[in-house]
Amino acid sequence: MSLVTAAWEAGRVRILEDVHGLMVYDSSERVSFGNSDANRLAPNNDAQRFLEELTQNLSLGVTPSKKQRLALELLGFSRFEASVRARFLTCMLAYEALLEFEEKADDVLGVLGELQCTVEDSDLDAGDKHSLRSSLGNLKRQSIIRAGKALASRHLGGKKYNGLAADKFFGDCYDARSSLVHEGKAGMPDTELGSLAASLETMLSDLLASMLSREKETG
Repeated sequence: MSLVTAAWEAGRVRILEDVHGLMVYDSSERVSFGNSDANRLAPNNDAQRFLEELTQNLSLGVTPSKKQRLALELLGFSRFEASVRARFLTCMLAYEALLEFEEKADDVLGVLGELQCTVEDSDLDAGDKHSLRSSLGNLKRQSIIRAGKALASRHLGGKKYNGLAADKFFGDCYDARSSLVHEGKAGMPDTELGSLAASLETMLSDLLASMLSREKETG
């Protein structure tokens, strides 16, 4: 007996495939939606809880920042991605949209400044100089992975995802993201990447809820 048949006989509920796009069905029947793709694990309970918290915060006058609005848009869009890789990368983009980068220590900034002067005084052509100056300028700020771990620790220090502390879980996600972007593969089966994406969605929901709640407390 199929799961769909069992669900129908147990509760007389018609199970429809949850697809992206327009769907027409008989509204006189009891209908529920599901997805049989094991690669797209959706934390529905967490999503519902996040929606309730978001609605409550917005009703109390909390206005998301531009970065938070972008992260919310990307998080919502990720749920309509058919590809598990695209879904995961969209979630990572949402997380990175929330990052705030701190400058490094003064002694590090001093060394980087000297290197920029060396580049400027060199005989390199203008294009190479510009490229090197830009790269050295980027080194003055935290790396994405450090900023991401710091954000996770600050807002989600007591939580775990995929059995890992929030900052360590972000590190695993960033490793998978780097492999996908630079090599075209995540170094793991799609089923594992789907599980990672589902946990990342939960983490993003918790992160956004925490950030908005803190703004409500300090606002």
